[in-house]
Amino acid sequence: MRTRLLIVSLLAAACLFGAQAAQKEIDADAKTLISAKTFSFGPTGYHGETSDGETAFLRIRAKKNAAAAFTTVFEKGESPARCYALVGLQELGAKNLKELMKEFRKLPPAKVPVMAGCFFYEVELEDILRGVESGAYAEYLRRAAPKR
Repeated sequence: MRTRLLIVSLLAAACLFGAQAAQKEIDADAKTLISAKTFSFGPTGYHGETSDGETAFLRIRAKKNAAAAFTTVFEKGESPARCYALVGLQELGAKNLKELMKEFRKLPPAKVPVMAGCFFYEVELEDILRGVESGAYAEYLRRAAPKR
């Protein structure tokens, strides 16, 4: 009887540890996205590399709890992170997308830092939100970074 209890306890601990490890992976990706300084999709920099923000976005997008992670990013991030979160939530068909966009528009930054290729510039928030609403970013992702 004691052996059974010990085995059950060890299995429960292993399950809990596994769930926490998976959560830490999501948290690391969300932290990376939350700290994004620019909003960008596609090749960036002189070598045409994928930005850290886009890499974190794609990793979150592949997770089972992506909607919760993107919601956390929206709540805790600055404007570039919030833009990534809205793209992710739009792609997932989040029911609260319009509410979040309305909230973002209440106290918006006038412009959002963006990187395209090797150029940094600022884009009007409204232009990015129109791209989210129209599905322009989702279309790019379907072509350039299909879900696996």
